Amino acid sequence: MSVSAPEAQGTLVQAELKKLEGEWEFISGRWPATMTFAGDTFTVRFEGRGTYRGTFTVDPSRCPAAMDMKIDQGPPQHKGLMALCIYTIEDDDWLWWTPGDPGKNERLATFPLHGEGELPLLVFRRAGS
Repeated sequence: MSVSAPEAQGTLVQAELKKLEGEWEFISGRWPATMTFAGDTFTVRFEGRGTYRGTFTVDPSRCPAAMDMKIDQGPPQHKGLMALCIYTIEDDDWLWWTPGDPGKNERLATFPLHGEGELPLLVFRRAGS
């Protein structure tokens, strides 16, 4: 019995959601933050920039992987908007993530260098690792 492309993509997405599950501690980048993923929900707490909560989807077949984050709770100017982000997970314990500008319909194609560009590269490590 063969697996269809949509079934294979669904399996890939479920595996990626499991990899993201849990709390991630800030290691480096311009905007210190902590991130928590539970199922298809997220919480990002930026130091001095507010807390964002909502739902997300991933497309791990892209390079870098794509993450679409719908902001349900957060600063008023961002509530209800989608942020098109990029990310990669290494060794199950390291997360490189660049948030998209909420409400803009564009996603970066590559990670910015540290300190360059409007949107930063943030590096996280799985809590307890």
